[in-house]
Amino acid sequence: MLYFQLPSSELVNSMVNLQNRVSARFFCAKIILFLVFWEGIIKFLFTKTIYKNNFKICCFVLKILKFSLKIPYCVKYLNVKIKENTFLLWEPCTESHGEIIPGFAKYLLDLGYEVSVLMNPKRRKEGLFCKFSHPKLFFNNLELDEIIYYLSKNGLKSLNILNNMGKTAKRAKGIIITTARNVSLENSKYEDRTSFFKPDDSVFLVEHDVKWPIDNAFWRDDIITLAPIDYKKQKSIVVNPHYFGTFDLKNTKTKNNIKNLIIIGTLDCKRRNFSQLFNTLDEIVNNEAKSCCNFKITVIGSGDYNIIPKHLRKFFDIKGRLDFKNMYQNILNSDFILPLLDENIDAHKRYITTGTSGAFQLSFGFNKPCIISEKFAIFRFLNANNTVIYAENNLKNGILNALNMSKEEYFKMCVNLKNDTNKIYEESLRNLKFLIEG
Repeated sequence: MLYFQLPSSELVNSMVNLQNRVSARFFCAKIILFLVFWEGIIKFLFTKTIYKNNFKICCFVLKILKFSLKIPYCVKYLNVKIKENTFLLWEPCTESHGEIIPGFAKYLLDLGYEVSVLMNPKRRKEGLFCKFSHPKLFFNNLELDEIIYYLSKNGLKSLNILNNMGKTAKRAKGIIITTARNVSLENSKYEDRTSFFKPDDSVFLVEHDVKWPIDNAFWRDDIITLAPIDYKKQKSIVVNPHYFGTFDLKNTKTKNNIKNLIIIGTLDCKRRNFSQLFNTLDEIVNNEAKSCCNFKITVIGSGDYNIIPKHLRKFFDIKGRLDFKNMYQNILNSDFILPLLDENIDAHKRYITTGTSGAFQLSFGFNKPCIISEKFAIFRFLNANNTVIYAENNLKNGILNALNMSKEEYFKMCVNLKNDTNKIYEESLRNLKFLIEG
């Protein structure tokens, strides 16, 4: 049986909202039946010859009322867009991981499928697809509880009520669930999905951290991961979704005179080693030539910005949390991405073995080199030709190498990154095609 791993308060609210919506739909259905009954009475009592005007007016009003009631019942809440050769793409996480949806959509489109996206509508309205459109790409305005309700009633089929309108229900070719951890399964086994899907439905899951399923002995080698894994000799299907749109490589020819290093994510020392960054900046500002201080650090994300030392704040451009559209533009305006991963922090070690960082997806998608420790480059498609790699966890050397890089060297690195990204894309496309089609 399939159930959803949500915080208790969110789960309660979600189910209450679902119950209210379902009750509203049944109420609407009752009103429709009531109106249909009275429409028949009106047709019986009024003749077109004597009460022609009254008859037309009454029928017109009834049709308007029925239509307005059917809209939320048949379209907004339940009518998932499924056509011939459609693949469903579902992100069950309401607040994060949305950035991988455009990449998976691009792969499915390139494989010849029509793509119907199920995700939090708020994320899409923030400009997630502002750089990417396609005539075979469809979006559904369903909330999480509505998606759950739809799948529980219809599985991979289009709305069953369409059969009553003279249309045949379509069935999707398959579904990719892009955060498997948010769709927990009974006994923690991937194959237990009979609650929502039939045994012969093509259901593909994406794991962002493989440690828990491998440690609990229910890992399968047909599970998708965003990067190769290096944990207990297990394997996965690697599909790296890094597409956000098409960007002109010519923009990278002239690196900013003021070098712009960008950090994307929560200002949280557990996720990123900001202490190491502050110490490194102190060393650069106090001991290096003035030419090395011609930089700024753009920070996108929420958090407590008071942790930034006052004497260093002049080097920071704090943007706060941005929608996708503005985040994309700020990444395009930057020169390098700073993931701030530290191999000595236990919480960061998973980015070496069992998971990957969203910073790498942004690096590939926007053609912006990362500044990263060499241990995190292993198995993550990164090398000295496409990334600024520093040894022995020496962040200072990495930042100085980036700041001292000439425009020609920078452009060459961006070209290498673009070429390697194309190889990653081609390999990921082959892997996904093999997984779906065999």
